[in-house]
Amino acid sequence: MASTRDRAALAALLVALPIGGVGYGLAAAVPEPTGVVALVTSSAPNVDVSANQFCTGVLVTPREVLTARHCLEGRDPTRVDAILDADNLCSTGPIDGERVGVLRATPLPGGVDAVLLELERPRRPHSPVRSVQVAPSTFEAWGWGAESLGGASSCGVQRKPLRTEPVERCAAELALQPAGDYLCAVPTGGRNTCVGDSGGPVFAWRAGERMLVGITLAGRGCAPSDVGLYLRY
Repeated sequence: MASTRDRAALAALLVALPIGGVGYGLAAAVPEPTGVVALVTSSAPNVDVSANQFCTGVLVTPREVLTARHCLEGRDPTRVDAILDADNLCSTGPIDGERVGVLRATPLPGGVDAVLLELERPRRPHSPVRSVQVAPSTFEAWGWGAESLGGASSCGVQRKPLRTEPVERCAAELALQPAGDYLCAVPTGGRNTCVGDSGGPVFAWRAGERMLVGITLAGRGCAPSDVGLYLRY
């Protein structure tokens, strides 16, 4: 399990994130700035980059992106670009998000499946995020991933409502016992997290405020009945 010190170190990175009028429970594209990051290969052209999107992340400081550690396995971090707050990765014109290269990747302590990517330059203005150490009964996973196994990455950020299940179900069905605290969940809105959503933020709402509670890790598949695993902070 993640130590209290490790959690405190991550929490120190995270501060208040304005909601920006986002409502809860809608599995729809999100047009306003959210801090959600699309990770793409640096060789990808600056138009229609969806085919080169491989993972999602979340901007936690002006110069750091939190994502899943396994997203960088076999990849040179300096050959990865972060696309910040884009509306449409499938655009036939230049993408509207800010594209920034990655300098290095630093794994989080404790062996958890999470890593911080340091960007070549800070994002300004920056809407920081606030984390909360709770185990919500419902939450949303946000990401650029596919809507079905084998499908293409989404053109826009998708919100996928989920409800928690006993962690023993994930341990049994996924045959995993990862380091750190985690949430097990299934969809409530019919769409599940899928390929390309790994590393994306998991948000819950507390007193009307959107809070970061973790990131997407893995799943049995992309079907509505499949369980998914989410690292919790």
